[in-house]
Amino acid sequence: MSENINYPLDSIWNIYGCEENAAYRWQVGHVNLWIKRIGLDWLIASETRPVDNPVSAYWSVTDNEPCEKSLQRWSFSEKYDHIEVAPCMPDRPLVVKTHLLTSLPPGGQATFYVSIPLWVSLSAVRKTDTVAMTKHSSQTLSNTWFGNHDEGEFCYALKTSAVRTGAEAGVEPHRALCPVVIYNKEDIPLPVQKICIRAKHLSIYQCGKQTWTNRISVTFKGNGKSSKVEYDALPPSEAGSPILLKTAEEKSESGLIHTLGQSFVDLF
Repeated sequence: MSENINYPLDSIWNIYGCEENAAYRWQVGHVNLWIKRIGLDWLIASETRPVDNPVSAYWSVTDNEPCEKSLQRWSFSEKYDHIEVAPCMPDRPLVVKTHLLTSLPPGGQATFYVSIPLWVSLSAVRKTDTVAMTKHSSQTLSNTWFGNHDEGEFCYALKTSAVRTGAEAGVEPHRALCPVVIYNKEDIPLPVQKICIRAKHLSIYQCGKQTWTNRISVTFKGNGKSSKVEYDALPPSEAGSPILLKTAEEKSESGLIHTLGQSFVDLF
């Protein structure tokens, strides 16, 4: 099994046994997955669409058949009779705006909470090994550019805002809460308008019904000076004693340094 995870009993993420020729449905957020095992093959279909009130149906047997054009077949030479439905981070950095235009005074600091829509990873499982198959977004995300014309990258724009308390962000099973601490070491106020999060450096944890990521710390030292961005290796203290669901795809370098532009849009 991948990463030898013992999923919490109340988690939407799990490893499910699949009877041959039976069709299953798993739905959370904006994604609806259809899964069927036929002999050595797996058939998978997905639909992601915006809805006003996302429904979490989780895992259930279904009689509905998807459009054949939407089906993807995975063919194996040996039998895999379980499927793992696991969380993972989006495949690009994420850009989020603060709920209100915020400024930090000289020497000040503030913590923001960013609610990240998780992706869903499907893997075929048997006793001895696990084979990754597909990944699906739990929410339709818009494309955006972060940075200036000379230095920047293609990202996803989050529809939710960075807020000042975890309670404001709320609890949703398909979203993970990421704490971002910003320190202003400059002698002038620091405007905070947008935050860019490199999702590949985030691990995923669960404590109770809340899902968390590791904390990000940003120390701003002023225009034209080096500033530090650090991704913690451990879960945030607010998470209590969580269970690790997914390790970060890539560890950030200790004390990662960026030279920042004047605008917070170019910060990290």
